[in-house]
Amino acid sequence: MAVCLAAPSIAAGDDPPVTPANVLVLVADDLGVDMVGAYAEGADLPPTPNLDALAARGVLFRNAYSQPTCSPTRAAALTGRHGFRTGVGEPLFLGDAFGALSVDEWTLPEMLDAGTGGAWEHAALGKWHVSTDVAFGVTSPNDHGFAHFAGSLSNTDAAGGAGYFEWSKIVNGVQGTSTTYATSDTVDEAVAFIGGATEPWFAWTAFHAPHTPLHAPPAALTTIDLSAYPKPGFAQREHYKAMIEALDVEIGRLLASIDPDVLDRTTVVFLGDNGTPSYLTVAPFVPGHGKGTPYEGGTNVPFLVAGPEVDAAGVGGSECAGLVHVVDLLPTLADWAGIDLAATLPGVAHDGLSFAPYLSDPFQRSLRAHVFTEGFAPNYPGATMPTDICQEDLGSGGPGNASISLCGSPLATGFQAQLELTGAPASAPLLIVVGLVEGAQPFKGGQLVVFPPLTAIPLMADPSGGFSLTVPGGPSPGLPPFDLYLQLLVADPSLPKGVALTNALRARLDYPIAIARAVRGERFKLVEVTNATLEFITTYELYDLLADPFEQQDLLTAPLGPEAQLALGELQAALAGILASG
Repeated sequence: MAVCLAAPSIAAGDDPPVTPANVLVLVADDLGVDMVGAYAEGADLPPTPNLDALAARGVLFRNAYSQPTCSPTRAAALTGRHGFRTGVGEPLFLGDAFGALSVDEWTLPEMLDAGTGGAWEHAALGKWHVSTDVAFGVTSPNDHGFAHFAGSLSNTDAAGGAGYFEWSKIVNGVQGTSTTYATSDTVDEAVAFIGGATEPWFAWTAFHAPHTPLHAPPAALTTIDLSAYPKPGFAQREHYKAMIEALDVEIGRLLASIDPDVLDRTTVVFLGDNGTPSYLTVAPFVPGHGKGTPYEGGTNVPFLVAGPEVDAAGVGGSECAGLVHVVDLLPTLADWAGIDLAATLPGVAHDGLSFAPYLSDPFQRSLRAHVFTEGFAPNYPGATMPTDICQEDLGSGGPGNASISLCGSPLATGFQAQLELTGAPASAPLLIVVGLVEGAQPFKGGQLVVFPPLTAIPLMADPSGGFSLTVPGGPSPGLPPFDLYLQLLVADPSLPKGVALTNALRARLDYPIAIARAVRGERFKLVEVTNATLEFITTYELYDLLADPFEQQDLLTAPLGPEAQLALGELQAALAGILASG
């Protein structure tokens, strides 16, 4: 993998900055830099002439990063916030009631609406994958701020879908079945939206391709002959390459459909949500360092930007070595829309930096000293792992509502929950209910343990209407690892339903925790991997990406030289600082 250090800065012109009237974001699913011709890093490449042409008229970012998998990258790009803030660290699956991107998070379209008074039209098209059918339901993309959505909540074969040729499609909360090839359908929807939109507009266009299920695309979309391979299992990489070519062809159709004058006012951003899957990786990339890992093959992704800023500066076809991340998309869009992000979203911590300056001067030194990426399992509800979280009263309404909360460490083995109650009726009956995660149901933005629970523990408030209790947790003897929800109910006759209740707090009992993080500077990279059952076990690796771009030699396996020793201390401090900011 090529690693370039930033070249000396060139002087920018004195002309006022050029900003786009429109923004088209194209997201590929499971596409690494090793599969795009313009990057010239991989072997056995599919044809990608349209992406290569985009790079030729734009800026190619050599050191762009995502999260290791799809849902965390999408959540990070949509919010400008890392997973340790949003709680999304691993892919979501349909049926998951827990870990989806909270509707309380500010997303790209919501930021545009708040900062411009609704001046921008916007749509999300294609694969959503930051919520599920259970968590927020089929209206989730609209509930997260997009005025228009047409696509699917997850992969094409989820929820009984047959694949790219027959899949569950949602249009603004109405669910049906599409038999249009999924990659083509996403382009059809983008063409329709852009053709009818009033400028300025923002189109989040997220493709399913080339994610599984691997298949042979329509013959008109690929030049790769798959006739000798009736099933993808006999030629997985050939099918993968054909799907990438089909994606490239359809991106070309989309760009060609836009009126040339409109396209001149449109910035196009193309990015991958994570690297190539390991089982499809070929040398010189390392198979064990692909999708799902914090290594370069899993998180250093294609990132191409073309548009009026690049055109005005005359730097089309340039390469930028600056460190960028998908979290940078939100502050960049704020820049383009003329939005003061801090004033528009006060109190919201963002992790991104605008990459707009690179589009007029791609040769400047990196605006970031470090870039960070992470993946973790399990997902959790918007709290910095593994610190405690509190699930407050879900709001039954009415006078006399008791102030109740249930706090604990939902990701730590040996889970303990602290129950606190004030303002309840004197000696009010209480109930602690415990249920399986699979039985939890959405309720007023939280989760509700479904009756009958596994366990119900009756208690009573004190004469002042207060109560405090620490509920111990931990592995259950003789039982396999599993997840539980705990919930506190308080009898209060003054309430409409006669009860106040907390949100359900998830407890993972004897559950292995996995965290993979990486932080890199211009040259060196630190990888941190944590696995825990009864105790956290953390290991570290250090790589010199200039000398070892494919991360084959962990420098920590031998005595460090002075330069590497200095880099190790710097990266450790940078990692600690990033996590402390949460």
